[in-house]
Parts: sequence; C-alpha cells; structure tokens
Amino acid sequence: MTFSAAWFAGWRALALLLEALAPWGVPLDVPRGAGDAAMAQCLAGWLGLTLLAMLATRALERTRGRAPWAWLVALTVAAAGVTAVYLPRGAMPLGFGVRWVGPLLWSTFGASALAFAPRAWRRPAAVAVAVLAAATALAALPRLRDVRSMWRTVVAQRPDHAEAATQLAALLRPSNPVAADAVLDRCVRAAPANPACWNARAAARLAAGRFAEASEDAARALHLDARDGDAALLRARAMVRQRPVPAGVVDVARLALELRPEDPAAALSLAEALAATGDVAAAREALRGAGTGVDASLLGTTLALEAGDVPAARAAAQAASVGAPGDARAAYNVGVVAQREGRFNDARQAYLRALAADPRSYLARYNLAVLTKDAGALDEARHHAERLLHDWPGDVAALRLLREIQAPRRTP
Repeated sequence: MTFSAAWFAGWRALALLLEALAPWGVPLDVPRGAGDAAMAQCLAGWLGLTLLAMLATRALERTRGRAPWAWLVALTVAAAGVTAVYLPRGAMPLGFGVRWVGPLLWSTFGASALAFAPRAWRRPAAVAVAVLAAATALAALPRLRDVRSMWRTVVAQRPDHAEAATQLAALLRPSNPVAADAVLDRCVRAAPANPACWNARAAARLAAGRFAEASEDAARALHLDARDGDAALLRARAMVRQRPVPAGVVDVARLALELRPEDPAAALSLAEALAATGDVAAAREALRGAGTGVDASLLGTTLALEAGDVPAARAAAQAASVGAPGDARAAYNVGVVAQREGRFNDARQAYLRALAADPRSYLARYNLAVLTKDAGALDEARHHAERLLHDWPGDVAALRLLREIQAPRRTP
C-alpha cells in the first residue's frame, strides 16, 4: 500500500463508521478526491480515526479490559480500519462493510447506555438504542440488500463517482444496456471536468465495439489531464481497432507506454499500433515488453508469420493455446501455423477446436474449407463452404470458394 493510499484508507474508515450509523441517508461509498479535496479527505480521515483509536485505547486502560463497552469500542474502530484497507476499492462499495460494522457500532451504543446512563434510566436507554438500531436496519435494508442496490444508491447520490458508475453499468449491461449507458452518460454530465468519468465511458464503449466513440471520450480525458495513463491507453486501444486505423495511433500508443512504462497492456498496444501501420519489425520488438498473455501470444503468432519466422510463430501459437485452451482465436492460430507447415491433421483438428469454441468463426471455417479442398476431401470442403454461406449469406469469398470446390465435379 502506498503512502497516499494509506491516508485515503483512514478517510474511508471514518466514512464507514458514519455509514454504519445512518446507512439510510449516506451514499455508501466515497470517491477519491483530487488536489485540495484529496488532502482534506486524508487529513480528516486520519485525524478522526486516530482520535477514535486513542479513545478506544483509553477506554480499555480505564476499565483494565473488564468493561464490555470498552471492548466493543475497540472492536468497532478496528473493524472499520481493517475494512477500509482490505475491502476491494472500486470493485465493492464501502457500504458492504456496514453489514458487520453496523451491528458492532449499535452494540457499542447499547453497552455504553447501560454503563453510563443513570440507574433509573438504563433500561429505557437500552430499549431506545435497540429501537433506533432496528429502525435503522429496516430503513437501510433496501439499500444493503445486494451489491447492485448499493452501487445504485451511490450513483443516485454521487453521480460524479466514476468507479461506482463503472461498476453499476457493468452490472446493468447484460440485462439493460440502455440503462448502463445512461449511468455513464450521467457521470459525464455531472462531472465534465473529471477524467475518470470520460475514461469509464470510454472503457464501456471500447468493450461494446464502439471504437470511434471510445477514442473520442479518451481524447477528452487526455485533454483534461495530459498525463492520464489510463486515458492514453484507452485511446490507443480504441484507435488501433478502428478501420481504417486513424493517423497518429503510434504516437498515442507511445504516450501510453511513456506514462505506464511497466504496464504490459501499454506495450501490447504499441505493438498493435506498429503492426497496424505495417512496421512488423518494430512491432515484434515492442511486443517483448507485453508479457506472455494470450493477446500478446496471438499477436506474436501473426507477426512471426508475416516475418516468415515459422518456428517463432509455432511457439507463440502453442503458448496462446496453453494459456487459453478454450479460446477460439488460440486454436485458430495453431491451425494456421500447422497449415503453413503442411501438417494437415494437426491443422484440421485445431480448426475444429476453434469452431467448437466459436461456431461462427469465419476465418476458422474458411481456412478449414480451403485445407480440406487442397487435401482432396471435397465433400467435407463443400460442407464447410456451404455452412460458411449459411452463417454469412452472400459472402463473395465463400461463393468463390464453393465454385472452386464444385468445379472438379462438373469437369467431364
């Protein structure tokens, strides 16, 4: 944990105690601020948490550890601190910790009422605390029901919270993509000067295949913060997937690698950008820093084949297949290398594995038809060509291939 992250954890711990006290009226998460706002968060959080820790320690010392209320105070503060540090930030709302910090906090109030209220008032005070705790739990139940409800609460009260918007959009997208897009649009409207909101929408559009729009959003984030590595990487990834590939993609990819020099994804984006511009040698050199992931191995296979380095292509294809045995792209690349080397059975089996993983894989189906045609298995080749036309009606290449397969049968 970095120094700034540790300070922010203190603010999260203090906010969690407030959320445990009144989860029906707070956002259930806190975004990390920037500039003066971030400094105020850090100072308030650590000063507040330090004061509470001192009070808990003092309570244990005064009672010599014999008073239940003192132990409950210490446990509550410790639970808030540990939750703030270890609850996955961005992936889980801070309000998720209310489920265990809340009962501890209200139990502390109840024990304190029994310990400090006048004797005649102890029972009424304990009953009042219990009633308030029950009312708080009932009022907060709709919000704390599940993670989606928590993120919905955060976004409703803090529409500029980019992390919350990203998580809620991801949860909504499978069943309601329109609502998911609306959440991210609202984040951008609520905080047009926040690069995180633009990056969140850019990432969603990139995943949806809306590459031009994703590039525009990432460019807006870069305009707001020229040193935003996330924005530079998102823009490079979006640009390299556009057709035709826009000019300047290599410069954007180099900027992403400059801002994130240790990130394999940035090196992979630079390699993709160089490959898209036809610089195979430079792309292979850039790929050295992209790690051994599946995407890097797949690109390495393609680049090695273009460079005529078949052994390197075979090694990269096998690495991708081992890393992702069920990936249609990995199986397809194994088939391409085997076909290049003249290994008919290996190529055929690899293409069939690719089609089992993705029955609509155009390249795997087309290559398999060509492979079987060249090997003289014309019935199988015709089956695959016809299936290709069934999946891709009117495809010119598939029609031409089918005519070539049928031509020998028409020859006297």
